[in-house]
Amino acid sequence: MRDIWTANLVAKLHLYDITYEELSEKLGFSKNYVGMILNGVRKPAGAQEKFEAAVDEIIKEKATQQ
Repeated sequence: MRDIWTANLVAKLHLYDITYEELSEKLGFSKNYVGMILNGVRKPAGAQEKFEAAVDEIIKEKATQQ
């Protein structure tokens, strides 16, 4: 079962058209591992902070490209 933070993060991914591939590249994790974390299968310590920071960074990068 997903935690609230992962549900909110997935919504943010959809809102800003961020793919699991983009997120996995930013984090240095495989797409499968990113999916496991976002789907609540894995719950590593510090994941929320790392994932939220990576998504925010991707959003900023996309904003500067436009």
